[in-house]
Amino acid sequence: MRRYLILTLIIIVLAGALWAAEGQRKHPVYVGVKVCANCHQGKGIRHDDLPDQFSRWLASKHATAYAVLAKPEAKKIAKLSGIPQEPQESPMCLGCHATGAHSEAWEKDQTFFTEDGVQCEKCHGPGSEYIDIAIMMDSEAAMKAGLMMPTLQDCMGCHQVKGSHVAVHKLPKLDMEKALKDIAHPTPGIAEVNQQALLDTVASNFNLTTEDLIGRRRDSDVARARQVAMYILKKQNNCSLTEIGAILGGRSPSTVSHACEKIALDAKNNPILKRKVQHIQKKIYTRQKDKAT
Repeated sequence: MRRYLILTLIIIVLAGALWAAEGQRKHPVYVGVKVCANCHQGKGIRHDDLPDQFSRWLASKHATAYAVLAKPEAKKIAKLSGIPQEPQESPMCLGCHATGAHSEAWEKDQTFFTEDGVQCEKCHGPGSEYIDIAIMMDSEAAMKAGLMMPTLQDCMGCHQVKGSHVAVHKLPKLDMEKALKDIAHPTPGIAEVNQQALLDTVASNFNLTTEDLIGRRRDSDVARARQVAMYILKKQNNCSLTEIGAILGGRSPSTVSHACEKIALDAKNNPILKRKVQHIQKKIYTRQKDKAT
């Protein structure tokens, strides 16, 4: 009897721990294309001669994918497919012509609208957990937070040839490789941070001056700030160890390498440091974007 009680108690404790852990996990929700546009719109985030990423989406058929379901042709296709509802109300039609069609209402933020069609999150996944600028600037962190990078195979889920569609619109088979090039939206150059902006921002966040960072001071606060600057230069600009050392007052490549490894490791184990680095990245990004626009 005693063993039974002990076993029952252990089960209750474990169940409680699992329930608590589940409660702490954040379930990603859809935030909508206009939230994405906060960072992906404007001349400050253009790539070469291409329009900004939001404008490229806005000019694409993805943006009007929901609206076209109101056309007479859509109703004919629905009838041929045996769909009794209006196309804009059919889960089957919305599955390819909208975003989050099969998600519950609580999985969509107030900024999300189905009427916006095939939005960013249709391909990249619900963005509530990776939408923060500092997370998005770190591809590894963004992927861990739920960012998905779709492949051609993912596109084929909606763009496979469908007899009912061909019977009505009589269009040729879509050239998927060409279509992908047409909607391509490369990572904007803003991700590469301005060196002076970085030094100024890091220094101010540690209550130091830029001269402190590139100078010979070695006290712990200055050393930590200098390491953070080295880490961000390596992470965002992919500068060589020699280049980073030169920017930070002529430090050796081995010193830079040690600094980058140390910050990367410490940030994993120290949430305060991690937030500080993300905050600095966010301030640099905002500063550059404001200056560009």
